[in-house]
Amino acid sequence: MYNILLRASGFILLILILLRLDIQQITDNLVNINFIAISPLFFLFLCIMYLRAQRFKILLVNSGINIAGQNLFSIYAGSFLPGAITPGRIGEVIKYKMIKGKNNDNNLKFTLSVQDRIWDVSFVLLIGSLYFIYVINNMVYLLFILPFLLLFIFTSLWPETIIQAMASLLSKYFSNSSFAKKINNLSKRIIKLSPKHLAGCLICTIFSWLIYFFQAYLLFSATGLTYSFVFLSCVIATAGLIALLPISIAGIGTRDLALVGLFSLSGKSPETGIVLSACLLLIFLANCIISLPFWMYESRSIATPV
Repeated sequence: MYNILLRASGFILLILILLRLDIQQITDNLVNINFIAISPLFFLFLCIMYLRAQRFKILLVNSGINIAGQNLFSIYAGSFLPGAITPGRIGEVIKYKMIKGKNNDNNLKFTLSVQDRIWDVSFVLLIGSLYFIYVINNMVYLLFILPFLLLFIFTSLWPETIIQAMASLLSKYFSNSSFAKKINNLSKRIIKLSPKHLAGCLICTIFSWLIYFFQAYLLFSATGLTYSFVFLSCVIATAGLIALLPISIAGIGTRDLALVGLFSLSGKSPETGIVLSACLLLIFLANCIISLPFWMYESRSIATPV
């Protein structure tokens, strides 16, 4: 009952936000979208999945995981759907179970799935922090962004340390958790990436997110509203992090509140923030639909013994 009420809080929050805004202005912008004309935009999701699958491949191969004869693109695209319906998108790490092979270590694959996810979270933290260049126009901004820049660099070069820190936090609050001990032990087995592989992961991460930001930018522009690509990328990244909070479904309510606040803070119409949130939700739902056939195909390996 508690979980149901917690998930419903996002919808309640959205209703409270809409009651304070000009709904007519929001709907007027959204009806401008020509869905037939912009429909090819949704298939950019496949480009994003391809790049992230290449990054995951680098991590797997670098750790000696046998991926011969397997379609990592299909596995990665299929893992989006379980991520979409779980708090904090944590369900995406289930892709480790879809990698077949008798000699593969499931625990190591799980750790690599977490490491793969850390790349995205740290990069979004970095881009989200750039938003404050719009509201802070002095040297204080540099002091604010520096920790996020250092976090991204640190995460990229020493992911095992980040995973160990996660295990320490779990051990602190869940002292009897064997899960925390398992993560701590497995983090020591991650093989450090060579400069070549490190650059490959970095390039895949940056370009996959640039494509996503571009996808959202074009859809938002189809409403007739125009803002800079950099500004929209920054607010999308910041709102995306807040939407990971496990108190709503698909970030509904939390993302809207974040975007309304971010647009208002930068002197822009709060209604415009809701329009952008609706565009992001539309992309999210389209991605779920595209992910569904991949999930139906690849999820069979979860129940099938190898």
